[in-house]
Order: sequence, then structure tokens, then C-alpha cells
Amino acid sequence: MQIRYFFFCWIAAFIFGACDNAPSKGAEESKGVPSDSLERAWKTAYAEALKLQTVAAWDRCIALCPTAESRDTLVHRRRALYMDYDRFQRAGVHVDSFLNANPCYIPILSKMDRIHDKHFTWDELFNTSFDRGDYLAGRFIVGDFNTTDASGKCRGCVDALPDNSNLDEFESLFRAAGVSSPQNANESLEQWYGRLGSSEKNRWYADMQTWRNYEAKVESYRAEPLVREPIIEVHGKKYCIGQRMCLCEIHNDTIIQRARFVTSSKNGAASQHNQHDYDGQPRYYAPLCELTTRYWDRALSYDSLDAKRDKRMGHGSSHVITYKGATPLPNFIHMTPTDDYPGAKGYVNGIHEFAVGGSMPGLYMGSPMSLGCVRLHDYPSKFVRWWAPANTRFFIAYEWSRYKQRPPEKEKAP
Repeated sequence: MQIRYFFFCWIAAFIFGACDNAPSKGAEESKGVPSDSLERAWKTAYAEALKLQTVAAWDRCIALCPTAESRDTLVHRRRALYMDYDRFQRAGVHVDSFLNANPCYIPILSKMDRIHDKHFTWDELFNTSFDRGDYLAGRFIVGDFNTTDASGKCRGCVDALPDNSNLDEFESLFRAAGVSSPQNANESLEQWYGRLGSSEKNRWYADMQTWRNYEAKVESYRAEPLVREPIIEVHGKKYCIGQRMCLCEIHNDTIIQRARFVTSSKNGAASQHNQHDYDGQPRYYAPLCELTTRYWDRALSYDSLDAKRDKRMGHGSSHVITYKGATPLPNFIHMTPTDDYPGAKGYVNGIHEFAVGGSMPGLYMGSPMSLGCVRLHDYPSKFVRWWAPANTRFFIAYEWSRYKQRPPEKEKAP
């Protein structure tokens, strides 16, 4: 990361210098302000941004930069603040608000490894089973398991469903077909493909096969986003809601939250004493796991296209995992703690569609109520199994003081 950063700064300095020295002849006057005044304002803003290294200072600099090329470079310079823990702490951003909006930055911008009291680095986000040039290498997951915010209030949570047209697997296909709306996308794609000549059909055949498989095994199960209030009441008892699973993708120098799903992890009222944080707080999950296996769903047939997809994703199995040899756990994905956390247990834990939980499974979603696995609803479990390649890095962030099954006393009152 150090080499990447200095190389980037060298490039930035080169372009910034060109911008500084470029004559402003012919520059448009803006709102009656002479171009030489605009150039002086730009240079002042640039010097201030270099000195202060805050997001606000770079915003002012970007707004005044006289060339589009240099402006783009300044945007990258501002983004660099979000890649470095120490610089971000000084960037003038409300950290909790930013990480609440995009939890995908939690691993590198917070000390979420509370066992070692440290943050992760940019390079540690990547899946090393794939070449850095492969988009699959940039996919990782953040389990944001706190149910309360920094002030101690239950957060609530809501799904943010993926946009198929922005997925790397389908972006080119949707663009070629001129499909921009998720509504009736399958019908539009099939009509477009049917109008193509034979050579064009051959060109897009593999992409259409991938889409058809995805549509049948994942997309057809899409439901309305799940919305959960901060506090729910079940059988006269109140529960604190706020747990979410965030699917993240690295694109160049930024991280995109591709999807977010309401989830439920290990029972917050049960023993957690497998490990301890640096300050003695109990911990069940390792801060970093890898998704080491990908199993199947008994409700779905497993065909050659599914096998092809699993091969592309590293590996996968048509086998169905069961609970106590009887209850199937659809789309089970083992989550294995990395070697940095030898005290972590839970090697039999995984991500899966909820299948156990009494007569009303899924009723407590958003609150820590599971036996140890991380539960999802039907469509989210199918999407995660399809989207996450083998050995995806799974960062699990929470503080024991905010990992609440029941609302704090001050929250329980109506």
C-alpha cells in the first residue's frame, strides 16, 4: 500500500504541477470574475488542500480546478483519504456517519480487529485466490453486527438490493441490449437477443447463458426489500434490530456497496467466551474469516450451468448441508477464521438461508438470535451464494457493548 500511495502522489504531483503552470489564456470568465482571479483562487485552494488534507479542502480545490483532466486527478487524491486510516481520522469527516452510510469501509477506517486493536489495510481486502486484474478478487463482505449506534440507540435496518445492470457479469450485456431498467429486464434481454443475427448471437451466447442461469436460480426469487424497525416486539418481548450484511466491491480506488441485507448472527444472550478483545470484552466471531465452501439448495436443481458457474467462482458443491442430519440449510457457505485468530471457534458456522427457529423462522431477523451461523432470507442467501467467490474475505465488525439482543433500558419505554 505504501508503494501504491507514493506512486499515486508522484503522478498527482506531476499533473498538479502541469495544472499550476498551465497558462489560462482563453479561459472562460465565470460569473463576471476575471480568469486570472479564478486561477489565483484555484492555486490558493490547492495549496490549502495540500496543507490541510481534509475532504472539505479538496472539495474546494476540485470545484475551482480549471481543467477536467486535473479535476479528475484531484478526485482521486481526495479518495486517497478514504484508503488510509490515519489520514482519514484527520480528514474532517464524521466517522460514524460515513461508516454507517457505507459499511464497506469499516475494515480499513476503523479498528474493527478488537482482538489486536488494529485496522485492516487496503491490500487485506482482496481475495488472493484470484489475480488482482480479475473483478472477483475485489469482492468482500462486511458483517456489520452492531444493533445499536454510537449513542446506544437501536439502529433498525433495511435491505439494499443489487442492481443487475451494474454487476460485472452483466454490465456489458445490459449496455449492448440497451436495458437500463430492472423492470422486465429478462423479457427485454430475450427480445433483444432474439433479434440478433447469427454472428451476434454467437458473440453474446455465453453472456446470455450466464444471465438465464442467474435469472432462474437467483433473480426469480427477488422480493421487496426487507425493512425492520429499530425495535420490534415478539410475544410481548422487545428486540433490538440493526444487524446487516454488506456485499462490497473494490473498483479502482473506491469501494462500492453492491448490496446490503438484514441478517442475524449468534444469540447475544448466550455465552460468547471463545475469545476476548484486547480490553477483555468477549468475542465469538473472528474479525476476519474466509468463505471456504459453497453448498447448494435442495429446492433447486443443479445443472451444467451451475457447475460452470461454480468453476468460475473457484469451487462449489451440489451437496446440501443439513442441521442435525435432518433440516436442510440452503446455500450454506462455511466461514473459516483465518490463522491470525487461533482462539476463534465456529469452524462449523456458515452463512445460510434461515431454516430453524421454531414455528416462525426469520421473525427475529436483524437481532442476534442464531445458534452461531449467520442467517439470511431466501433471495439474499441465493444471491450471496452466487455472487461470492471461493475464499471471499468476510470481515465481522461489532463491539460487545453494542451487540444487543434486547433494547437498552432507556430505549424500551414507548
